[in-house]
Amino acid sequence: MGIVDVLLEHILRLVTYLFRSIPRWLRTSGTRTWPCSEATVTSQPTVSRGLGCPVVEFSYSYRHQGELYTGLHDEPFLLDDSVAEYVARFAEGQKFVVRVKANHPEISTTREQDQVMQ
Repeated sequence: MGIVDVLLEHILRLVTYLFRSIPRWLRTSGTRTWPCSEATVTSQPTVSRGLGCPVVEFSYSYRHQGELYTGLHDEPFLLDDSVAEYVARFAEGQKFVVRVKANHPEISTTREQDQVMQ
């Protein structure tokens, strides 16, 4: 693989990462004031490595005011180095924090700032 091919591969990875990250950042901005709930990962995380950057995806469940809800989280990565650690952190059965939109509790999001490293 020549230097041009390597450069194009890195540019594609960066563009894909930004394409996935910017909308996620926009969706989570303003959620800091949403109430927190404890969530449980309900499926083993999967890693897709199609065109561009790797993406980890997993499903989860949480309760809000006694009602059960589910969600799906995907996290893009610019570099492969962090993927295995993230998959281990969010293995099936692990607990973590989600923010829940109070007037629409079926809408939830994860924020890295809410996760306490144990």
